[in-house]
Amino acid sequence: MSTYNINKYKKILISASAFVFIFGFFFYTEGVASASANNSELWVEATVEAKGSINVYATPDSRSYSKGSQTDGSRGVIIEGPSNNLQTGAPGMFKVDFESGFDGWTHDTGLFLIPPTCDSFTVYPATLPANGGTVTLNWNTTNATFVGISPTVGEVLADDSVNVNVTSDTTYTLEAANSSGSDYCQVTVDVQPINPPVFSCSNNVNFSANPSSIDEGNNTTLTWNTTGVTSLSIDNGISLTSLNGSASVAPSSDVTYTLTASNGTNTIYCPVSVDVNSNSGGGGSSTLRCDLSVSDKSISAGDMVTIKWNTSYATDIILQDNFSKTLITTEGKSTNDKNKLYDDEITVQPNQTTSYILTATHGSKEKVCKVTVSVKDSVVVLQTRDQLPLVSGITLTQVPYTGFDAGPFLTFMFYALLVLWALYLAYILVIRRNGIGGMSLVTAGDTSVDNISGQTSPDTFVGTTLNKPVFHQPFVATAIASTAPIGYANMITNSDEATEIENHAHAAHVLLSSDAMRYFVTTTQGMDRMEVLDSVLERAKASYPSEDGWVVLNEDRIKTQCDACEADASVTSNEAPFIPAILPIGNSSLAEVIVSGNIVAAYQMIGHRPMIALADAAADLDALYRIKQGGDAQVSDMLANAGENVIVEQLHDAIAALTSALDGTYTNEAEAVKMAIMKATKAING
Repeated sequence: MSTYNINKYKKILISASAFVFIFGFFFYTEGVASASANNSELWVEATVEAKGSINVYATPDSRSYSKGSQTDGSRGVIIEGPSNNLQTGAPGMFKVDFESGFDGWTHDTGLFLIPPTCDSFTVYPATLPANGGTVTLNWNTTNATFVGISPTVGEVLADDSVNVNVTSDTTYTLEAANSSGSDYCQVTVDVQPINPPVFSCSNNVNFSANPSSIDEGNNTTLTWNTTGVTSLSIDNGISLTSLNGSASVAPSSDVTYTLTASNGTNTIYCPVSVDVNSNSGGGGSSTLRCDLSVSDKSISAGDMVTIKWNTSYATDIILQDNFSKTLITTEGKSTNDKNKLYDDEITVQPNQTTSYILTATHGSKEKVCKVTVSVKDSVVVLQTRDQLPLVSGITLTQVPYTGFDAGPFLTFMFYALLVLWALYLAYILVIRRNGIGGMSLVTAGDTSVDNISGQTSPDTFVGTTLNKPVFHQPFVATAIASTAPIGYANMITNSDEATEIENHAHAAHVLLSSDAMRYFVTTTQGMDRMEVLDSVLERAKASYPSEDGWVVLNEDRIKTQCDACEADASVTSNEAPFIPAILPIGNSSLAEVIVSGNIVAAYQMIGHRPMIALADAAADLDALYRIKQGGDAQVSDMLANAGENVIVEQLHDAIAALTSALDGTYTNEAEAVKMAIMKATKAING
């Protein structure tokens, strides 16, 4: 190739390079300028829209892998940027999270900023009372580069709240703007108007008479001042109509002057009264006066008393008591009736101390008279009673003096006779009958049936220091062999048999008292007891009412229902020769009804031997107490079930309550036992 051609190609190459450089520089500077201009309009979290079809890249380098493209109108949110284009070095690359399609980096020249929106604009409260107050403005916007509130508030954050003081009706306007446009929201605060003063006598008219009370023939001056009044007039011959003025008048009798005022829209009537002292009115005197008296100021309950009064110069009277009860009034009555009441009397019967008040009036004048009647209560409280027994613990020094003084000799005779009477009663009750209340006293020559049976009575309760007496069946003998007499040993029933009888009765909802159980066991020797018992239970349920679903069979009732029982008619359980069966511990229905809380049934089960029944119940509760303490004892199924939720402390208190029947407070055996049962039931059931 010739030198000419080489030079020619060099020139062409140099010219082309210069053209490419100039063209590239021009577009580079235009891109930088365009990016710089557009870049200032976009920011992270701004919402944008694609202008035409744009490419989306994995990195801010337009030479990098193109993930795809977004079509015209695709919307998204800028999540990163701006960044320089790694190819051209020009800024303006933004990473956009589009609503659909590919996400990635693209140049801001292909993005359009969405106009802002005012999402919410509220005010609270929207209504204020007269004179205004403080309200709270709250707002939220989207895509705004500028947010402002007018009037008075100014530029604010895109999402915020502000308190403003409002004194009159105001409408607030919020503007949200960016380079693409603006959006507006409005709220209005209403302030209630200040109501003008009511057109009234008190607000607009001052009308008076001085003096307001005169003697007949004298003068008084009427004076009036007004505000907001356009016209007025005064009656009773006053011709003046000036809005402010005065007039001298000389009325001959009591009179009321009325000023009529108007403001062009409303009319009001303002009165003023003038009292004229003359010879009219109650009593004929020109001075207001009242006198009030009673026939007796101190009476007993139920007595009558007369109230009398006199008045002078009164035009109205009213008589009331201190309980606001009106007895006499002239209100609404005719002149003749009023004249009769000015001086009068009435009879009353107060049941408690009462004050009577008479009020006499004449115009604006008032006179009050008062009198009090004291009522003595005929009931005299000599002593405040409580629920404690009145017999136990009373000493002779507490006995009130009766007014009889016998002297030393008669006093000695009185106490001597009292001692002799006590000794006689002791002989009859103790020595002659050899027992107290149906319980035998064991002497040196007596042997307890308990010892014959080999059964030990529970004389000590587990966990308590209370001493429990040993009760014995009434059995008299001068000498007793080491074994039971013929026929008696069979009456000592075993524990299993007694439990079976009691559980059988319980299944039929029948409660057997301890004396009924003894009678039944004693009189059914050699029989099929279950068959006999079924017959007795069926007849008893048909003959006697139930208590809380249970029929109670005591000794008296079982005698009338058990035809098969073979007790000798001449020997009953109330007589000493009758020897009932000995029941094992744990077979007393009295303990079961105490635990279940059936007081009525418990009272029916004590029978003729209250203390024996009480001892059986205490022994059964002690057996239940020992079981709950881990001991070995036997009780009926019903007692075991009823006492399942009873704690040992409750059982301890119940046992102590049963033994308290012997504390000497009650001399009657049945009353003492009933009180002990009540205490024991309360200890367990609350």
